[in-house]
Amino acid sequence: MPYYLSPPMAKYLTEQPVALTTLNIIQVYHNLHCIHYGWLANYLDRGSGYVPITWHRLLCESSNLRHLKTLKMPYMTDYMDLHRRSVIYSKAVPSVIVPGVWICRGLERLHLDLHTHEHATARGSHQTRIAYGYIARVCPHLQDLRIRFPGNCEFFEGYAQWKHHPFVLEGGLCLLSGLKCLERLRLEYRTVECEIAELNWLCQSGRNEEHRVRRRQLVEGWLWRLEHEAKLEADRLQSTAGAAIGLLGPGADDEKLMASLASLGLLQDVKDVMVTMDKYGFVCLPSLQLLACGDHLPQRPEKEMRSLFYVEPLGLIERLSNYSPF
Repeated sequence: MPYYLSPPMAKYLTEQPVALTTLNIIQVYHNLHCIHYGWLANYLDRGSGYVPITWHRLLCESSNLRHLKTLKMPYMTDYMDLHRRSVIYSKAVPSVIVPGVWICRGLERLHLDLHTHEHATARGSHQTRIAYGYIARVCPHLQDLRIRFPGNCEFFEGYAQWKHHPFVLEGGLCLLSGLKCLERLRLEYRTVECEIAELNWLCQSGRNEEHRVRRRQLVEGWLWRLEHEAKLEADRLQSTAGAAIGLLGPGADDEKLMASLASLGLLQDVKDVMVTMDKYGFVCLPSLQLLACGDHLPQRPEKEMRSLFYVEPLGLIERLSNYSPF
């Protein structure tokens, strides 16, 4: 049964994080506003009936959490940007939000409304790289993942529309390719704007040599951007040298996990994963049964690709190899 994440309920949950295994959060029905600046403490008295930063802390402290559903509940990628890399892609004022490492490594179901706000207007797609890369490394046992990318937000200060790029190759969706237990993937956005080779690695027919070659060509076209990114990252590291970078949650002490997140948000991270995907024996999302790229019901990955792009009908052998009773 879902509960409103009111201040009393938030206080109750924070008192027993170890016992928390399932959490369904819905936004208070009479308040549909986002808070533009990431739900800072001084904005909580602006009529907001929910406390997102509280459930961010719960994710960083509730080690036994297995199922999380946030129904229309905003969550910002700033909470995931462990290295504060958004500033190298955007001219926006650096966020003062303290990011954290979720401790619920055994999470099996994650339904998330992902908001980007100021940083969402650029095509750089670093925000989706941060989200996909974070989720893939921090939640390796996911079975059910649903991310909604809202196209607009209503603030107390006004109204804004955003354009996201969750499906393009540089957006980093391939960072999810190593989730071995993932059975159901649903990415909700109003349009799918990419070429077929950028997305069809999600199904068997898109992993042939023709589409692999096209993806390699796209990656090779990033050469200048990768070099520019490396310079920006070097400048960022130099400017923050010696500064203490605080992270929320004990998960930040996991050296192996933090090493896997070292390139979080970088285009280089996508390139490295694409190289891994091309290695002999690597199987992308081996358990995936249902897929939806858009605001519709999930279906078999091959069928989903055919509904998004024109795809030549499969031959008998391919149909048999993709058969599943589910």
